[in-house]
Amino acid sequence: MTSWRVTSPGRVAAGRRYPRGCDVQDDFDDQLTEIVAARRFAEQTIGSDHARLADVLVIVSELASNAIRHAHSGFSLRVCSKREQVRIEVADHGGGWPAATPRAEVTSGGGMGLHLVAALSDRWGATERGDGKVVWAELDGGPTFHVV
Repeated sequence: MTSWRVTSPGRVAAGRRYPRGCDVQDDFDDQLTEIVAARRFAEQTIGSDHARLADVLVIVSELASNAIRHAHSGFSLRVCSKREQVRIEVADHGGGWPAATPRAEVTSGGGMGLHLVAALSDRWGATERGDGKVVWAELDGGPTFHVV
């Protein structure tokens, strides 16, 4: 999808507008293949040279996957990139509330997603909204890994 809502100027590359260093949002369908598109969108927004790119891509993958698998809905991805901070928000239209699976119950089939988000982000949480929720993560400065 390319229905980006840009709230501050982006950059132009090869005749196509790619937002970067700003606050942008895009909507994605409820298919697991959309996770790749969401990751690409996030990378284009913050730039491939960003110090926390790898962390951002893992967090986007996990939050998008949770929206599809647990909320059973499409999702909106918002990426706010400022000089020393990136905020990622994934909004879905489903019920339920994000909770990390107790470590004793984690299997090879899943359950590590929110543990990864907690370990790679500086802050994360969720906010209710009328038709679902927004799960967000914030990353500051350089690479970080938090033991959770």
